[in-house]
Amino acid sequence: MAEVKVLFLCSGNTCRSPSAEAVLRAKLADAGLTARVDVASAGLAGPPVGQPASALAVSCAATRGYDLSAHRTRPLVSADLEAFELIVMMDRGHRDKLRVLCPENTIAKCHLLRAFSDDPDGEVSDPFGGDEADYRRALAQIEEAMPGLIAALRHALA
Repeated sequence: MAEVKVLFLCSGNTCRSPSAEAVLRAKLADAGLTARVDVASAGLAGPPVGQPASALAVSCAATRGYDLSAHRTRPLVSADLEAFELIVMMDRGHRDKLRVLCPENTIAKCHLLRAFSDDPDGEVSDPFGGDEADYRRALAQIEEAMPGLIAALRHALA
């Protein structure tokens, strides 16, 4: 059983959050932490449950060695707010919505992904509706934050 559970959250769970989930899974494997950390993703709104990740997210991730082919969308549910020790959002809009949904005692475990990078106030840009360059940019921003997130997870597991 995992010691820490991480949930990535974005708008529709079709591009940014599943990409972050795949990147973290790969980095946890590289760090030998797969068995100690559970990773999932969800959306605040968007397509019906069970839709695949966007085609551009899948193809851009594949060029960097990440597999999104099995991903299926799911919404954030209230049980997630208690079940996950760390909830990681892609932008301030998600954070603002989550603050309305979260009980006061869960706000402290909600963070922007870029808070784990050299740009702690930054956001992961939303590529939805954009072109391949937009998806590559979002994936690069996600990858940039992973060393800091892995470090925070190592600290939490110590």
